[in-house]
Amino acid sequence: MLSMSEAVALELIAERDAKLLREGRHGDPFAVLGRHRFGDADIVRVMAPEAAVVEVVGGAKSIRLRPHGHALFAGLIPRAYRKDYKLQITGPNGISIEQDPYRFGLVHDAIDLQQFKTGLHLRVFELLGGRECELEGVCGVAFTVWAPAASWVSVVGDFNHWNACKHLMRFRHEAGLWELFMPDLGAGTTYEYRVGTATDVSGARRADPYSLECSLEGRARVSALQDLTGHPRRAKPWPARSVHIDVRDWLSSDGPAQSIGDDLADYAQQHGAQAIVVAPLYRRDAAGDPINLITLDPLIGALERLKGIVSSVQQRGVAVFMDWDSSTFSPLEGGLSA
Repeated sequence: MLSMSEAVALELIAERDAKLLREGRHGDPFAVLGRHRFGDADIVRVMAPEAAVVEVVGGAKSIRLRPHGHALFAGLIPRAYRKDYKLQITGPNGISIEQDPYRFGLVHDAIDLQQFKTGLHLRVFELLGGRECELEGVCGVAFTVWAPAASWVSVVGDFNHWNACKHLMRFRHEAGLWELFMPDLGAGTTYEYRVGTATDVSGARRADPYSLECSLEGRARVSALQDLTGHPRRAKPWPARSVHIDVRDWLSSDGPAQSIGDDLADYAQQHGAQAIVVAPLYRRDAAGDPINLITLDPLIGALERLKGIVSSVQQRGVAVFMDWDSSTFSPLEGGLSA
């Protein structure tokens, strides 16, 4: 039987909040989920759609949370219970120990947000997208997307069975960004966003325009930040006479980077050119429109391989221009046209 304080605590999941969470449409999930103060104790609320039992573990003893209708669990824990608690979830596939993403603080500081808002951030490619990082001593991935007009945003992937209800993001209204730190994820994680607006309450699929890799289906993949130090840029200006090539005709082979680079340089010099213009580089739909403007087309190969080929061409005294020839966006669901 519930104590009076515990019964009151469970009622703090307002029916409106519970409904929006179950539907995956809550615009402020951190106000409800995670750990919050309640009198002399704390309350922990968890969204676990496939769970039968949820326990808070890591302290002197585990504490079983009580179900609050479908998919929601809540319960009181002592104020002194360790801050880095974990969740033991019993579901159809057995028992797993998981971090609670809603116990973590802000991903980005005020300086980053102010610089982004004013257009002065010089490394936006590190701010946005899915990036491996460490937060509060835990390794994982920080997801960040700019969607100032969205009512809610969630990140979905293999890690949550593409369930838009499970990992709703935090809105940083001062910059129009949505963010969420996902513990224990790493490079190679496939994901995309679900974005809901006032005119599309069900949420649309959206690829991440700042992902550094994508799958053949156009879904983004988390990629470690690229180290460009091994590929120095040439300082002097390049000549303007050039020849255009379809990069896929050259990079679809399995040859080594040095050999392909030599072939490209020979081709340019045979045509009296001092530079080559390569395109297309983005992952595109059947009509040729890019699905996003950051991700390298996986048909070309790995980004590191492309960098090696470019370096090989440059060593022969031939310039390489990347032609980001994009006047339209892909209209496919998950593309950027909307």
